[in-house]
Amino acid sequence: MTSRVERCSGCGRQLWLPPQAVAARCYACRSVTSFPSSSQRWAQLYGSVSQPHHNVVTTVPSNYVAAGPGNEEEKNPYRIPTKQNIRTAMRWLAQDCQPGDSLVFHYSGHGSRQKDYNKDELDGFDETICPLDHETEGPIIDDEINATIVRPLPRGAKLHAIIDSCYSGTVLDLPFVCKINSEEYKWEDQRIPTACYKGTSGGIALSFSACSDNQTSASTSAFSGKDVTGAMTSSFIQAVKNEPCLTYGRLLTAMGDAIPSLMPNDTDVIQEPQLSASETFDIFTKQFIL
Repeated sequence: MTSRVERCSGCGRQLWLPPQAVAARCYACRSVTSFPSSSQRWAQLYGSVSQPHHNVVTTVPSNYVAAGPGNEEEKNPYRIPTKQNIRTAMRWLAQDCQPGDSLVFHYSGHGSRQKDYNKDELDGFDETICPLDHETEGPIIDDEINATIVRPLPRGAKLHAIIDSCYSGTVLDLPFVCKINSEEYKWEDQRIPTACYKGTSGGIALSFSACSDNQTSASTSAFSGKDVTGAMTSSFIQAVKNEPCLTYGRLLTAMGDAIPSLMPNDTDVIQEPQLSASETFDIFTKQFIL
């Protein structure tokens, strides 16, 4: 299994976890539920209360649409998705990373794009994520995300990013983007010879994004029946729960197949999940393992 669902011991909410997590802190009631031991490292955006290399998952709400410091559930000011808090969480995720570490960066929220001023984008635009306070503090651009959590990744370490936002296809600025059509695929090289290096320090970085750089992403309540989440996040969870031992190619196609069914009333929406990576590989033979 590449993931599992457990229930919070405090409030009973479902918690989506990697298979060998030691414990999880519920985002709603703050209770910590213990699980079997693990050798993997997992952290989600907005910061776990554990120290680096401790295998404790802190679950967080996956969308902050219409949320704000005065009306969202989170009362801890350091866990509200402001620009400074997200930057701090990204630095925490990558600091002291060791060979054998498995990192997970999950963002579900608003995304945008802006003109590329340092000429390192093939399409002329930088992709961005938009924190809660982006209107006053500005977005976080892909160059910064790459420099913070991709380039420091040492040999033997692995990073998975799950980015559920508009215009997010290359938001980690990884060198290669996979273009898939049925059972055929090809890797497109995003590197520009005159631009700075965007790879890792020997590790492997992979990113699943909600859509291509020129598409928008949608939200849905179809998965939970109540809470609104990003359609990409919902399709990702659904795929890894329903099909153990997925390959990267199968996961990507399963997500793409599921998104239209999660938005039956939005027939005009075109949203194609994307896979990018720091190196190329056979997506239909390599097993997806966090």
